[in-house]
Amino acid sequence: GIEPDWRNTQWPGQLPGLDSGALDIAWGQASVTEEREREQYDMIPFYMAPLAVLVSEGNPHKITSFESMCGVTVGGSTGSVFEFYVGQANEKFCTPNGKPEITFKSFNGTEEVALSSGTIDAVIDAWPVLSTEAKGMKGVEAVKLSDADQFDSGLVGITFSKDEPKLSSAFSAALQQLWDDGVYQEILKKNKVPDATLV
Repeated sequence: GIEPDWRNTQWPGQLPGLDSGALDIAWGQASVTEEREREQYDMIPFYMAPLAVLVSEGNPHKITSFESMCGVTVGGSTGSVFEFYVGQANEKFCTPNGKPEITFKSFNGTEEVALSSGTIDAVIDAWPVLSTEAKGMKGVEAVKLSDADQFDSGLVGITFSKDEPKLSSAFSAALQQLWDDGVYQEILKKNKVPDATLV
């Protein structure tokens, strides 16, 4: 019986909005991480979203994993966890093996333009996001990163302040009901990302 007030908020403002109390829930693309759950937030995973890259058609740099990205320039959302993962990949795959590091560039929604212009070699984000973009754009393709599970859970969560445990519990119960009724699976199927279904 509650009507939500949806505020379309770019990623850099989502978690700060939750922290400040301007938002009660951040329902976007927040990756579920141990650190976030332990220190700051209650997170309810609501879809599976392994990391991927958007690249020019034909994948000229042959990017298939973080390990294969040494020496390329990757764009991602400002304030996202992707820059941290790129740093980890540099420490694990590039620097110890004498390879040039992956360069990360931050953007506020213009990554695809930078890819088209050649300013960057790839855009990093979640598979459901990039696979959908690839279907609607010419000259690009989405590629899942085969070693992403070394850095990222692959889960995206609805995010709540730890100060609101009743709210997160109510949402969790509602999502479980949607799953039990098959509505959740139908929503993902309708939006052409059935492989994002949690199992």
